[in-house]
Amino acid sequence: MPSLAIVCDPRDATAAELAAALAQRAPADFEVAVVAVDDAPAGGGATGDAVLLAAGPDAPHLARRLRDDGYAGAVVAVWPHRWPRQLDRFHALYRAADAVIVNDQAPATGTLGRIGRIDG
Repeated sequence: MPSLAIVCDPRDATAAELAAALAQRAPADFEVAVVAVDDAPAGGGATGDAVLLAAGPDAPHLARRLRDDGYAGAVVAVWPHRWPRQLDRFHALYRAADAVIVNDQAPATGTLGRIGRIDG
C-alpha cells in the first residue's frame, strides 16, 4: 500500500486545513499520516514512499534535513503564496525538494469570471 506523510505546522491554520483535507480525501488503498512539524522524524527515521511538506517557513529547512539524514523517498512541498511573493524562500524550497506544488491564484482570476471551453 503506498504511503504518504503530510508534514504541517498545526499553528498555521491554512497548512493544517490543507493537510486534513488531503488526508480525508485519500483513496482507501493509500496510507496517509498527518504529522506536526515538531514531531517530524529526522530523515533516517522517516518512513513511507513520500513526504508532502505543508510546513510553512520551515519547509526548506525540513526538506534539507530529510535529505541530509538519508530519507530516500520523494519530498514534495506545497507553495501556498501568490507569485512572486517570497521568491528567496521559494528558490530555497525548489532546490531542496523533488517537486513543488504551486497553489497560486492570479489576482485577476476573480474578475475574469468563468473561462469558456475551447473546442477544436
